[in-house]
Amino acid sequence: MPHTSEKQSFLRRVYASMSQRLVNRLFRTIVEEDDSVDNAKDVAFASMICDAESRGYLFRKETYRKSPYDRFKEDLDLHNADDSDTENDKEDKMILKEAAQLPWLTDKEFLQKYRMSRKSFNRVLKEIKLNAVDT
Repeated sequence: MPHTSEKQSFLRRVYASMSQRLVNRLFRTIVEEDDSVDNAKDVAFASMICDAESRGYLFRKETYRKSPYDRFKEDLDLHNADDSDTENDKEDKMILKEAAQLPWLTDKEFLQKYRMSRKSFNRVLKEIKLNAVDT
């Protein structure tokens, strides 16, 4: 038996409801009953169906593809290290500053992590620097 997605199941129920609304609308037309509120509801319902059909996902969980940590934050912290007052902190910050001078990722790792080559990244960065807007 084929698997039915939540979206397909939802749309099947909505189509059944819409067909019943269309029968009711036909009856209202035959009886010449003017019910503009129900007609507006029918139009809104049809619009909702079109929107639901056009979406790739209707019932995606809130936690979909969210990581518990920010994978870019570690890179920012590494390059924004500043001096501190305690000796241990100074030593840690010095190590971080020295590490920041080295390429922290190979070209292959950079491509995997940022989905673009280092060369492309530097080109985009250069464009941003050249066209920076002062605020």
